Amino acid sequence: MIRLLSDTSETIDIPFSLRGKREVFEACAALQSSIMLSIQTSETRSNVAARCLELAEAALKRNPTLSAAHVIKASYEADLSEAANAITASWETAPRDGWEAQLRLLRGFELQALGVTAADRVIEADIVTLLQSQSGRVWLAQLYWNDPTVQPALIRIIETRPDREQAAFLTQVRRNAR
Repeated sequence: MIRLLSDTSETIDIPFSLRGKREVFEACAALQSSIMLSIQTSETRSNVAARCLELAEAALKRNPTLSAAHVIKASYEADLSEAANAITASWETAPRDGWEAQLRLLRGFELQALGVTAADRVIEADIVTLLQSQSGRVWLAQLYWNDPTVQPALIRIIETRPDREQAAFLTQVRRNAR
């Protein structure tokens, strides 16, 4: 996949099916945090980022409400304001999709660290969404342990939730500590 996305001489068409589009964008999402991509040359990493952004923008021209394309655009967009707008658009079109909420949250925290607050309400909403499921709580607890910079935001939002949700999250955090 890295070779295909980094080869600028190849033309890649966005699939017509929703499933095909989702698979392309899930591949772009997986590559973003891939160890294999991180050890590639900066040119290869740049080409992959440009290609994923290009594919997202092409999909959005055909279907402006395709949430997966918005979240990939947010993930790869260098313009911070555009990235925040894409996060919001992704949330508005698919507020309860778990993998997209995870990507929005990661990019949203990056934007917050850079002083961009336009996606703050989406960050809060995505945390609440992820708290609703076991897999979401597992992911949030891992994020809590792996990135201490996000702990204050997670705590601030989770403390506003019902006791049952708080207890479930704390249980998961303790499990991850073992």
